[in-house]
Amino acid sequence: MNHNLRYIGTGFLAFHPKYWSLKQGAYLKAPDSLKEFYKTLISTIKKKSKSIKGQKTTYWISEQAKRELDSGELHCSIEF
Repeated sequence: MNHNLRYIGTGFLAFHPKYWSLKQGAYLKAPDSLKEFYKTLISTIKKKSKSIKGQKTTYWISEQAKRELDSGELHCSIEF
């Protein structure tokens, strides 16, 4: 592996309708404010990013990252 190359890794965002509360010792429904925040976050990411279709999923990356991938300045750990 060439350690001088710059790589972009994978990641994901997930929303869970319930979460475990240590304080209450039970699963609780996610509050509406969290649901709205998640929807706004996903919408903003999609508006400000470029989509790349992978074999099984769609990846969202910044316009700058897309330019750097296209030019070869940046490398990716997944196959498109």
